[in-house]
This record gives sequence, C-alpha cells and structure tokens, in this order.
Amino acid sequence: MQENSDGLYDIANTVGTPTKADIVFVHGLRGRSHETWKYKGQTEAADFYWHSELGKDLPDCDIWTVGYPAGITETFRAPGMIIDKRAGNLALKLANAGLGGRPLIFITHSMGGLIVKALLTGSQTQADQDRKRIASHTRGIVFCATPHR
Repeated sequence: MQENSDGLYDIANTVGTPTKADIVFVHGLRGRSHETWKYKGQTEAADFYWHSELGKDLPDCDIWTVGYPAGITETFRAPGMIIDKRAGNLALKLANAGLGGRPLIFITHSMGGLIVKALLTGSQTQADQDRKRIASHTRGIVFCATPHR
C-alpha cells in the first residue's frame, strides 16, 4: 500500500510481542495519513513523525494511522462521502485489521475527530457490530482542532 493513500497503516509496535492497547491517528480535512503528522525539518534527517516517535515512547501500544479521501467537495460537483459513511468505513478498516478487542485510543485532527465521534455515537443507534465493539473498547480521544459545533 502506498503511503498517504486510502487505508489503515501500521506505524509502530504492530508485529511481534503482544501489546496492551491500540492508538489510531485519524487526519482531517485535506490531510493525509502520514503527512498530517509530520514536522518537515530543514533536512530529511530532521523530519519528525509524531506517530512514529510516540511508538518509541509507548512500546506497549500499537500505533496506526488511517488514510481516506479528505478533499473539499465543491458545490454542484460529485458529492463527497458524508461523515457517517466515512465513520462506517473507518469501523470496517479497524475491524478488518483486528482492532477493537483491547483498549483503543484515537488521536484526531479536524474532520478526523468528527468521523470518530460519528463512529462512536452511531454505535448507540446502529446494528453494526464492528462499531459497537470499537466503541466499547475506546478509552480515550484526543481532539486537535475539531469543530464540534
């Protein structure tokens, strides 16, 4: 899978010794799975990926990042996917990777926070078992610049 494309990416600690929790980064509007979490240094060696560094600090946690199309839909063009549908897709991606069976923490930016919030609130009203399982194992959410209203 190509970096920054649609999908779920394992970033750190996902192979080998069993870990205690999963941490999932979800980017926002116009963001990308890897670039959103990157500080671009003056040289490539100075680049800093937040999710990779967190994996070093928390070796007992698997670190993941999600990519999805997050462009801006202009009026009268092909409609974008509504947030609730994106939330369902996120639940499916997480479930297909086996996430949702142990504590889960989300770190979100912008629209990513709205998607995670829709996933969790939708678990109360929809019959989707993936959403219910993910919601029941969610222990925390970090909202960065999420427009709750």
